[in-house]
Order: sequence, then C-alpha cells, then structure tokens
Amino acid sequence: MIRKLIFGDELGRDEYFPETLKNSNEKYILATIATDKNKTIPIGSLRFFINGPREIMISRVGVLKEFRGHGIGKDMMQLTENIIFNSEDYSEFENIILESRFERVEFYEKIGYHAIGDFFLTQNYPHINMIKNIPSHLHKDPL
Repeated sequence: MIRKLIFGDELGRDEYFPETLKNSNEKYILATIATDKNKTIPIGSLRFFINGPREIMISRVGVLKEFRGHGIGKDMMQLTENIIFNSEDYSEFENIILESRFERVEFYEKIGYHAIGDFFLTQNYPHINMIKNIPSHLHKDPL
C-alpha cells in the first residue's frame, strides 16, 4: 500500500512494488503510527537485502507525504543500520549501498552516505548510487 501511494500515486510511475518478500534475503522495515482507536497505520517503509559478497542494499525508502519532515525516514535508516551493524548475519559485509533520487541526495549525505559514479535515469527520474562503509571494527575477524 505504501509503495503504491508513494511511487504510483504521488510520483506517477506506471509500476509500483508491493511489500512482498521475493525471497528470504529481503527484509522490510515498516514505520507505523497509532491512531486514537488503538489501531496502527503504516506511514513508511524500506527494504534491505544482500546485494553481493560484501554489500547490503537498502532500497524503496519511502514515507507518506503528510508524515515527511519528522525524522521518520532517518529513524528507519538508523534502525536498519543498527540491525546490519549488530547482527551476526551481516558481520562479514563491508558496505551499504542505495540508489538515491536526485532530490534526496542531501538527506542521505546527512546520515553518512556519499555519492559514487554519475547520475542515471530510472523510470525517468535521475538517480545516483550512494555508499556507506560499515565500520571496520564491526567486521568479523577471520579465524
């Protein structure tokens, strides 16, 4: 639902990506807010997965328009990084990568990512690859 609202309705893309796990490698973070009727509604999400022998990829980061500017995206990113940095499942990985839309580059730079390469188009939106190195003291020492 969040993907459809952000990528389909808001950005006018022909395709959106439902929040379904394609394989056990993908993990989702879902931000919710409580209503006054003891219900929670989703307001943001992202996914992350192993993208190669040494890197984790974060993708499809989105927060509903009316909830932006309150630190929800930053909190989701920090939670994801904490999972990656502190889990044995990810102890041998060196980098976190993502593809940022042009207008979101500054957001990712503020939380420690830096751009690599040139801009490219994805569904008519300019994107750039960004990377954050996982601190070396968190890498598992070989035996």
